[in-house]
Amino acid sequence: MMGKWSNLSSLTLMLLVANFLHTAESQQSFITEPTGVSVVIGQTITLLCSVSDKAGSIAWTKSGNVPISIERNIIDPNNRDRYSIIGDNTAEDFNLQITSAELTDAGDFQCLVTASGSDPDIQSVSATVEVIDVPIQAFTTQPSNTNVPVDTSATLQCSVVDKAGFLQWEKDGVVISNDTNILDPALTTYSIVGDSAQGTYNLQILLAQESDEGVYRCVVTAAGFSEQITSNTAVLSISTSGQRLEILPSNTVAREGTDTRLLCRVADKAGVQTWLKNGQQLNEDTNVIVADDRYTIAGDQENGEYFLDITNISPDDAASYFCTVSGVDGDTPISSGGATLTVTDAVSPDGDYPQCVQSPSVDLREGDNVTLTCVSYGGEPQPTLTWMTNSQEIYEGVFQDLGDSARHDLTLVLTPDLRYVEFTCQSSHPSYSSPQSCSIPALDFELEPTISIELIPTDVLVDEDDSVTVQCAASGNPAIIDYTWYYNGIEVTSGDSRFVIETTAARDSSYLQIVSATDSFDEGVVSCEARNRIDRETTYAVIKVQESNIYTIVLVAMILIAIIVFIVIFALFIAPCLYSKHMKKSRVSNDENLIATISDKLQHNFFITGNGHVPSGDGKSSRRKHRHKRRHHKHKVIDHEAKKAEKKLKAIEKDVIYEDPDSFKTSKKHSKSDIYPEPRYVEYPLSTPRKSLDVEAGKRSTRASLDILRPLSQTPELKTIDEIGKRNSKDRRSGSRRSSKATSSSSGRRQSSDRRSSKSSSHKVSLSPGEYAAREEYDKKLRELSDIREGLVDDTKSKKRGSRVAAST
Repeated sequence: MMGKWSNLSSLTLMLLVANFLHTAESQQSFITEPTGVSVVIGQTITLLCSVSDKAGSIAWTKSGNVPISIERNIIDPNNRDRYSIIGDNTAEDFNLQITSAELTDAGDFQCLVTASGSDPDIQSVSATVEVIDVPIQAFTTQPSNTNVPVDTSATLQCSVVDKAGFLQWEKDGVVISNDTNILDPALTTYSIVGDSAQGTYNLQILLAQESDEGVYRCVVTAAGFSEQITSNTAVLSISTSGQRLEILPSNTVAREGTDTRLLCRVADKAGVQTWLKNGQQLNEDTNVIVADDRYTIAGDQENGEYFLDITNISPDDAASYFCTVSGVDGDTPISSGGATLTVTDAVSPDGDYPQCVQSPSVDLREGDNVTLTCVSYGGEPQPTLTWMTNSQEIYEGVFQDLGDSARHDLTLVLTPDLRYVEFTCQSSHPSYSSPQSCSIPALDFELEPTISIELIPTDVLVDEDDSVTVQCAASGNPAIIDYTWYYNGIEVTSGDSRFVIETTAARDSSYLQIVSATDSFDEGVVSCEARNRIDRETTYAVIKVQESNIYTIVLVAMILIAIIVFIVIFALFIAPCLYSKHMKKSRVSNDENLIATISDKLQHNFFITGNGHVPSGDGKSSRRKHRHKRRHHKHKVIDHEAKKAEKKLKAIEKDVIYEDPDSFKTSKKHSKSDIYPEPRYVEYPLSTPRKSLDVEAGKRSTRASLDILRPLSQTPELKTIDEIGKRNSKDRRSGSRRSSKATSSSSGRRQSSDRRSSKSSSHKVSLSPGEYAAREEYDKKLRELSDIREGLVDDTKSKKRGSRVAAST
């Protein structure tokens, strides 16, 4: 049994090993990997890479992380014209080919295949490519067709860079020179001119003759890595008549950055003169047709002078220049030989330059003059020096080329806008890859002390209990550094809870907030002081606090209510009193019934008889009877009589004209005694207070009868005390209700009688001065009557109180 299991295990192991070997044999792998190579510039590079059982994608990389291709596609956009993938597709060859090798092609190249399925990714070994910088000879200037007048010089140009072989001139296919040597001794007017060290081998022919005409070319033999090179062919022609060149351009050497001139003068010019730079046309007569303002045509064109001026020469200006004239009207075209312009490298200025100096540099103030000097030493040509600010603003100064040095002076007047401005001198030179510079520290000078300050608003109107903010904005030279706030001359500090102060970071504004305005702020003065390093300025604002709207509304409402109350009081009380007083002064009543009633009342109250004596009889019983009547009826009588008197008074006020119907019936002429009867007097008892009945008139007392107010014909006889007593007793029994009605009825009858009497009378009598005096006495008596009534009422009340006290006792 054990042997059976052992054979089975061996078989399984053999199958696993076979499967592993099969899998390993089928995985992708490199057949050929790239190897390192060294090449010369311009040669072709080929890096090999082939893969068996390729499953993933193949790619080329450079320096480990720069992809060049995927499969057979070049993905490097800078090298698509020189890089390619070559090889047999069936053999899965993915070789990288690089043509015209350059120095930038040097590096480490690697071929890799990405993983796919069970096949892992694989990478080839790294192949290093080295590109050797070996120069290859080439022409920089080649000869061109040339036409010169007879007996003048002709020059054919030829220049080579990186020359490795021998330079030879050929005339009509025959070699006539080798480098600088002329091989044919018969060609005595021929010579090689130019700087051979720079590769210039120009063929010059002096006093050219027709025998010198022919086809010329320049050839450089192969040597080293350089192959043989051959120039263009040039035809030399000699003119014996017509337009011709009298002055030809010659070879010139110029320093980079300098200026130069190439000469050309044409005799009998008929065509258009043109300068050619390596075959490129520069002008047509005086019109420059290239977009380069460094080229200009100078000279006297009337004399055939067409000089080519070139300023600020650069290495690109190194070339062969030809002066040509087009053929017109049978004149053949003519051309000079090429004149070589050689541009030499500029000599850099000394390394410690440029240098910047400021004079003066200390104790400066606004308005002073300052000179900034920029100096450069050495170099050929001298550099260009330019002053500018750090904002690239260019300033013009005075430039001086001193031969071995250069200087640029800039003089400034110090103004506020130049404060803290940094000036830089920039030196530009052909030898500099970028301009060199030096700087003056930022200008620092004292400014005239000026501060501009404004308080917003200047008049602060704020509601009570509200908050308000005042802004203080200031600017100055130098800049504002601090603000200080004052309220009524006292500095506002951070501990004052009534205010909050905030100042901006730029110090251009400060804000004072009044947290809650109260009456104590009213007419307050807020001042703001702004300070800079050398000055300070202050401004002011006035604070006015107005009451809240609710207080204003309440106050207005109270005023309106007070006005309404005053109008009501005036209408109900004051106006009637004023009107009544006015009517009493302007009118006099003639109501005889009222006078009789008042007379009866006086007689009744004071027991007045017709003779002016107190009535006889039992005084004690009379007084007892009188007290009894007064106890029960006097207050009613008094009220009744007072109401009657008021009604009569109103009736009197309506009628102010005295009328006597009897006195005007027969004649319109009457005597004074008829209209103004003699007054009749009433005697009062001795117990009556005389002072209360006196009438002041001219400071003397009289006892005038009330009957004076009636006309004589209407004056009734005085009644006796018995009659007065009977009538009063009867009136008291009638009661207050009847008395009011009787009074109204009686008054109505009297008024009717008066109106009838007035109608029967043909005249009305106006008031005389005497009647006005009578009216005044009447008013006096009315007031006395009122006083008497009040005295009687008070007496009645006191007696009632006395009776109650006695009864209670």
